[in-house]
Parts: sequence; structure tokens; C-alpha cells
Amino acid sequence: MQNVSLDRLRQVANLARSVASALDVDTVLRQVVEAVLSLRPRAFCVVRLVDPERGGYRLAAKGGADQDETDVASVAEVIPFGRGMTHAVAQSGQPVLLPDALGDPRLVSAMWHEERGLKVYYGVPISAGGELMGVLNVALSETAPPTAEEREIVDLLASHAAVAIGNARLFAESETRRRTAEALAEVWRFLSETFDVAALGQRIADVVLRALRVRAAVLYRLLPGPGDLAVIGRSGEAERFFDPGVVIPAGHGVVGLAVSRRQPVVTPDVRVDSRFMVTESMRPGPTRCPSVLSLPLVVKGQVVGGFTVGDVLGRVYTDEDLRLAQTFADQAAVALENARLFAETERRRRESVALGNVSQTLAQSLHPGAVAQRVVDCVRDLVGVLAASVFRLDPESGALEETASSGATPLRGRPLRYPRGGGAVGLAVRERRAVVSNDVLADPRLEFPPEVRAFLESSPIRTILAVPLTVKGQVIGALGLVDASGRVFTEDDVRLAQAFADQASVALENARLYADAERRRVEAETLSGLVRSITATLDPPSVLRRVAGAARELCGSDIAHILLRDAESDTMFARYGVGHAVGEADAPRIARGRGAGGQAWSTGRPFRTANRPNDPRIRDDYPEAAKREGVIATLVVPIWISGQVEGLLYVSNRADRSFTDRDEAILIRLADHAAIAIQNATLYSRLQGLSGRLMEVQEAERRHLARELHDEIGQLLTGLRLTLDVPEPPSPALGLRLGQAQALVQELLERIRALSLDLRPSILDDLGVLPALLDNIERYMSQTKIRVHLEHSGLDRRFAAETETGVYRIVQEALTNVARHGQVDEVTVRLWATDDVLGVQVEDHGAGFDPDAVLGTGRSGGLAGLRERAALLNGHLTVETHPGRGVRLTAEVPLNGSLRRAGE
Repeated sequence: MQNVSLDRLRQVANLARSVASALDVDTVLRQVVEAVLSLRPRAFCVVRLVDPERGGYRLAAKGGADQDETDVASVAEVIPFGRGMTHAVAQSGQPVLLPDALGDPRLVSAMWHEERGLKVYYGVPISAGGELMGVLNVALSETAPPTAEEREIVDLLASHAAVAIGNARLFAESETRRRTAEALAEVWRFLSETFDVAALGQRIADVVLRALRVRAAVLYRLLPGPGDLAVIGRSGEAERFFDPGVVIPAGHGVVGLAVSRRQPVVTPDVRVDSRFMVTESMRPGPTRCPSVLSLPLVVKGQVVGGFTVGDVLGRVYTDEDLRLAQTFADQAAVALENARLFAETERRRRESVALGNVSQTLAQSLHPGAVAQRVVDCVRDLVGVLAASVFRLDPESGALEETASSGATPLRGRPLRYPRGGGAVGLAVRERRAVVSNDVLADPRLEFPPEVRAFLESSPIRTILAVPLTVKGQVIGALGLVDASGRVFTEDDVRLAQAFADQASVALENARLYADAERRRVEAETLSGLVRSITATLDPPSVLRRVAGAARELCGSDIAHILLRDAESDTMFARYGVGHAVGEADAPRIARGRGAGGQAWSTGRPFRTANRPNDPRIRDDYPEAAKREGVIATLVVPIWISGQVEGLLYVSNRADRSFTDRDEAILIRLADHAAIAIQNATLYSRLQGLSGRLMEVQEAERRHLARELHDEIGQLLTGLRLTLDVPEPPSPALGLRLGQAQALVQELLERIRALSLDLRPSILDDLGVLPALLDNIERYMSQTKIRVHLEHSGLDRRFAAETETGVYRIVQEALTNVARHGQVDEVTVRLWATDDVLGVQVEDHGAGFDPDAVLGTGRSGGLAGLRERAALLNGHLTVETHPGRGVRLTAEVPLNGSLRRAGE
């Protein structure tokens, strides 16, 4: 080796100072190689550093041998501990010079050195403070071995390299601490700004990715229940194979093992590590980043989640990496716990507000439907489920029927109905506790009717939470919350649902009590109205029609009708009904003992069925009629009159809605009122017949008396008048007395004639009502001096004798009342006749009267007589009057049948 000149030494010294001032390890080592090559340009220089993690001496820098990169590329990346000249130098701790290294078996790639004539080897350990950092290797040609001065310079460069490497390490550690501090500060700053779990998870994942210098980072939150983990943040390559919210099953993956063991887990290649279970959705991650480090997130001894970082194959995680990762894990755990506590506080606040709103609403409304709807709307929004429903318990059947629902309920056209113990709500009612099912279709505890199971199979609903509604120890229904697959109902969800259920129970019970009171009020008003109708009218059709309407309204039925007994055929036939799909004329006659009505008739007791088409007692009786009406549920009560069944009162439903004991009690009361109405009508009909007969007798007697007065007494008086007619009285005094006697006889004849006409004018029988009235009006005006204006139309024909007599008497008595009470000097009489009606109206503009006061005093004999005459003719009479405004009396009588039947 040639002597080194002073200039060369100065150049080496400058390079040494440059090396000593460098802080980047790669830069330091490149400069060391350049310095060596500046001494011997044709030499080959390699720097290898100790790498315990890779188990050998890692290639850190190389150069020389004419800088043929193709040739030098074959230099081994790592020489394992125990092999090569590098290891020999490292073990000796001293520089090693081999003039002929090609024959030394420790030399790696001897052939490569021989081909390039690199026979001489000089190696110098790079160490400081007793720590071996690496080896500086120099290969030279055999013709020029290194001189002592050159070895001294190489030794000096190795010493400076050791110092520079130490400085670079310290600087790198300082930079790492700085970046860690900045990252932690960033995390803490963000923690103070938000409690949003998703935002926190993403920010922490981003910071960890930068701080640990990895390719992928994922943060997980532990889900309640079996221990599944949900992704809440992912950064780097993880964004390509993990979606937000992806759930990792408990115990799966590196993070699952770390969480289950509650300690960090490291693997150099997760793809070949048999400790881990993975799902298909998890496989892309290990392929991209097989070197994985995962830690659990623990707060106060409780695991709240985990985080995982991944890098390329060959990445080795140092103790410093573990310490840094643990620091971030602790911070992330605190962040998640704070977010959980904040979310818990916020949820409780929203729960309190929602419960307060519900309480306020429930206090404002007593309508059961409105109360139930408010409850399900609030609980669905607060718990965050697909749908919520309130079910009412039928105390008799034990079935649960949906009364209110909120949320997505596709493919369902009507309320759900569960038989006793059916579904989760039925189980909750039976066991009187909350029931949770994570798979309603596979849960062996739950039984569903076929139509409900078909609905569930067609819907996204898979999980359910059901709680009973209880008031004073009595279950009155249930609250059901449903959601899609994957939803896990927590204890907080159960507690919240139970809180709503408790409020709903009280509110629904109050609403039920109010509804019962309101129903009783309606029942009382309806029954009171029926009683008034029965007392106010004696027309059976109108009363019985009202009974049928009241039965339908009070029992909430689709159909209501009344059948009456036909005495001749001993069958029941339909008379009055509401809600029928077919006419009453098409309804069959009911025989004793057949059908629901026949059963009630033969037993004399109410008959009830909830399934008329399949009830073996009656399904074969009148099936066509039941099918036409679509009847499902039926209730029949007998109508008792004088110890025997004279009618039947039915209510029926076309839907699966059975009748209750309350319905039966109402129907029995209505049947009693129907019986009273029929009895009253029967008695009135008999009384009306007797009254008619009495009037016929009175008219006959009047006719007889009128004829007797006119024919017998009138003739006798005429004879007496003729007898007293003496042409030449014996004396003037006698003549005077005879004249007075004749005058008295004449007055008596006129009075007898007037009395005969008042009793029964013969012109009424001979010529009819109009001539009789004309004669009567003429005498009336002569006697009372009251002008009568007569208007008539359609009276140019004769009518039935009783009709003519009745109308004549009505006009006669009305005019008499005008003369007595009217205080007028004129009155108008109108008569008209159509094909169906004969009408009369008497109107004056006199004093008038208060009808209520007159009727209240009981001194209304005139009006009562007029009304009775009209009623006997199956007609009606109305009086319109007011004090000081005169009186208008109108009467109409039918010419065929009854006015009431004509108007039906």
C-alpha cells in the first residue's frame, strides 16, 4: 500500500469530521464507505450492523470494486450470527488483517472475491462504550495490502462511525419521543373536542399509523354480549379490507386472542400462525400486512376494546414499539371509556326527556289508542329499533292483539294477534318478565301462528325484546321491540323498555278506566234514549230499529238485527236490522233448536260463538246465509214476553272479534227494552182498538140521538106548534099567551135541530165530509161571528166513513177551541186529499199558547182528543203555536194503511 500524503490525510480528516457530525445512520455509513474508498479506490467496502431481531449482521452500506452494482447486488442482505469474517471480527473485538483471506473457510462468497482479485481482508469492529454496533469490512487486492497508516485511518473512521451511529440512535430516539409526544398531544387535544366514538376511533388509528410507522392500523370496540369486536377506526391499508362497523366474532383474529388473553400478541406472519381463527372476510388483511401487533384496551381492569397494527413481512416490533403501542392503547381505552360514559349520560338524558314527554302526553290524553301510539313512537326512536308495538291482553282468551305500532312493518296489512303464550310477547306475559331473543325464527322457546311466522320470514325482523305491561300485579298486555339480525339488546335496553312499559301500563289502565266510564255513559245515554223512545212513541218498527242500532253501536259489531216470532208457522223471521250485506227478505226463517238463534230460542238463554263456521253446534245450520254475510262471531239473546220467547236479538262480526260478557249483559238489557216496546205496542194496539170501538159506539149513539131528536121530538114539537096555531083566539089575552107558546116551541125546534146537527149531521152520511163542513162552518160563523176562510182541493170524492167522521170531528173541535181561546175574528181552514193522504189544517193568528205549559198542567183535553182521533186513523197531528203568535194545527190521516209504514 502506498504512503498516504499529507493532503490525503487532511481529506480523510475532513471526511471524519463530516461523519462525526452526521445524525442519520444511513448517511453516516455511506460517508464511511466513501472515506475508505478515498484511501483505496479499487477496494471493496461493506458495513454490517448487528441486528438481533433478524438474527445476524444486516447489510447497512457497501461500495467499491469499481462500483459494479450488478456484481455487488449479490452481497448477502443478512449474515447469520456465527458465520463469516464479520462474525470473527465481532467476536474478537479487535481489527483483523488477513493477507490471504481466500483460503480462510470463514470467508463468505470466496469465489466472488477471487474473481475480482480481492485476496486481502481487513475488518474493524464498530463499537463504543463496550457495545458492538457492527463491523467495517474492507477487501483489497493481494498486490497492495493496507499500510499501518491506512489501517490507522480505517480504525479511526470506524471509531467515528460508532460515535455517529450512537448520536444517530440518540437523535432517532429523540425524534421518536418527539413524534410520540406530538401524537399523544394530538390524541388528547382531540379527546377534549369530541366524544363521538367513530371520530375518536378514526383519529387514533391515523395517529398510531404514523407514530409506529406501520402500513395498517385498526381500532375495535368491544360489543356487549359474547365479546364480539366492532371496527370503529381504520387507517392505511386497513381501509381497503375493513369497512366501518364490521364485527369480528369473539376470539377471532390476533385482536380476538389479545382481548381474550388480556395481553399483547405479536406474530411475524399471521398467515402461518396456527393460534388464530379467521373468517373469510378477515383474510385480505393478513395477506397485505402479515406482521401484526395487537393489544387489548383496558380501563380499570375492564376490557373495552382492542387495536391492531400490521406491516410488511419482516417487520419486527421492538420493545420500544410495544411501549409506544401500549401508551396509545391506554389512551384509546380512556377515550373509549369517556365516550361510553358520555354516551351513557346523553342516553340517560334523552331517556329522561323522552319519559318526561311521554308522561306529559299520557297526562293530556285519556284515549287508549293515542296513549299506546305515543308510547311506541317514543320507545322506537329512543331504543333505535325497526319497529315497536303495544299488545292488549284479552282476559278471557289470553290472546294478545296489537293495538298500536310504530316503524317499518312491511308485508303486514292488519294488526298482529298472538294466541295465549304465543311469540315473545306471549312468553313475556306468561312468565311475567322481560324476554330477549336474538333469533326469533330459531328460538325453541317461541311459538308463532302460521301467518305470523310467514310474516317474520318475509321481513328483516330477527331479534326481539318483549316486556309485560303490569298494573297492580295484573298483566294487561305487552310491549314488543323488534330489530334486524345482529342487534343485541343490552341490559340498558331492557331497563329502558321496562320504564316505558311501566308508564304505558299506568296510562293504558287509566285510559281503559276512562274508556269504560265513557262506554258506560254512552250505554246509559243510549238506553235512556231508548226508554224515552219507548215512552214517546208506540210505533214498534221505529223503536225496534233503534234497539238494533244501539246493539251494533254498544257491542261494536258489524251486524245487528231483530227476529220476531210468527205464531202461525212458529218460526223466527228477520224484521229489523243494520249492517246486512243482503236484504232482510233473503234471510231464512229460524226454526227452534237450529242455528245460533234456534239454540237461544230452545234454551231460553244467550248463545255465543267465536267461530260460527266451525262451531260443531251450529255449523251445519243455515251455512249459506252465514257465508253470504261472512259471519265469524255471533251472540244471540232471546226476547222474553209474558213467559215465552217472542223474538231474538243478534249481533255478529265478520272479523275474528269475539263477544264478551259485557256485550252479553248489554244485549240482555236491550232485549228487555225490545220486549217492553213490543208489549207496549201490543197493549196500545188493543187500547187503540178499544178506543176506536168506543168512538164508533159514540158516533152510532150520536147518530141515533140525532135521528131521535130530529124525527121523534122534532115531529112532536112541530105538531105542538101547529096545535097552538089557533086562527081566532077566544080572547086577546089568550092569543097573546098562544103566541108566546108558539115562539117557545119554535125556539125549542131550532135548538133541537142544532143539537141534532152537532151530534151527527145527516149530511155527513149522505153527502160526505166537504158538504158537512160547509154546513157546519156556516152555522159556526152565524153563532160565533168569526169569519172562516175555507180552502180545499181533491175533496170531490167520498172517503171511508170513519175517515170522514174523524176529519169532520177534528175540524169541528178545532174551530170550537178557536172560538173559546183564540180571541180572533177570522180563522183559515185548509183541506186537501191525495192518493194516500187526507189532510186538514186550522190556522189562526190569535193569542196562541205555550204548549209545554199547557201540557204540563194536564188541562189539554182538547189537544189530547184531537191527537187520539188522528192516531185512531193511523195518522198524526201536530200543533205549532207560541204565545201571541196564533195556532196552526195540522192533521194527516192515511187513505191506505199507516202513515208510519208509508214513511219507512
